[in-house]
Amino acid sequence: MHSARKCQDAARAGGGGEIRLRGFKKRPFPTPPMPVSTSIDHEAKTIHTTASGIVSCDEILDHVERKRIAKAFNYAEVFDARGVTLDLSISDLHTIAAEVRAATGQEKPGRVSVVTNSSFIRGLAHTYAALTIGENPEFRVFHDLEGAKEWTFAREK
Repeated sequence: MHSARKCQDAARAGGGGEIRLRGFKKRPFPTPPMPVSTSIDHEAKTIHTTASGIVSCDEILDHVERKRIAKAFNYAEVFDARGVTLDLSISDLHTIAAEVRAATGQEKPGRVSVVTNSSFIRGLAHTYAALTIGENPEFRVFHDLEGAKEWTFAREK
C-alpha cells in the first residue's frame, strides 16, 4: 500500500475476514479481487495491467508504487481499463502525475497505452497525457487492445 495517501477520499472495502452470527458456523467472506492487477516481464521489459470494478486514486497510486519497487518505469505498458468505473477527480490526476514524477526521477518512462471503451475514461486519460507530456510524450489512448499492444510493444528502430 502507498504510505502517504494524498487522494481526496478513496474509501476502500476491507480485505478478507470472517462473519460471525449467533447460532451459525463462522464463514470467511471473500477478499475482493484487486482492482488493478499487474504482470511485469523483466526480460521483455513489458507490463500488462488490467483494471476492473471501481478504481480510485489509491489503487492507481498502489500501481505506481508496485512499478517503482519493481524498477519498471522504463518498461512499455498496456493498461487495460475497459469496463472500469473510475473514482478520480482532476485533482487526483495532478496527485498521480506528481507521484509518477517523484518515482521516476530522471528516468525516461516507457511507452504507456490506456485501452478504454468509455468516453469519460478517455477524457481523463487525455487530461493526464496533457499534464505529463513533458515527462512522457509516449502516452496514448486506444479503443482496442490489439492496436494498443502493437503500438506499445513496437521496438524503436
